[in-house]
Amino acid sequence: MPEEATPFYTTPDGNISFIPNPDDGPHAYDVLIKPNGHFYIPDRTLDDLTSPKTSTDDVMGRLEAMSGREAEYILNRHSITPAQFHIALLHLRIREQEEELDAAYSQVRI
Repeated sequence: MPEEATPFYTTPDGNISFIPNPDDGPHAYDVLIKPNGHFYIPDRTLDDLTSPKTSTDDVMGRLEAMSGREAEYILNRHSITPAQFHIALLHLRIREQEEELDAAYSQVRI
């Protein structure tokens, strides 16, 4: 991951940042947890993680399935609760949807 990579979304407190990983797909992200945590979310999993039917417990279970206990360990070590991380994921998805809407609106002629 390049040092100059710009986060697509960062939580208001700055503790969680999602850096796009376009080589792996449009919804793949490197997740940076301040001050020094990092794990990866593959493209194919973001929709499942942000589904309205997905609970916080489901998110943590899916993260565990993807990375063993690495993501959970990193979140715990940096005092990020599962709920805080789940909310950050939902904000990330909202931001993606806002960009998709903006792109669609820019193609509409009035």
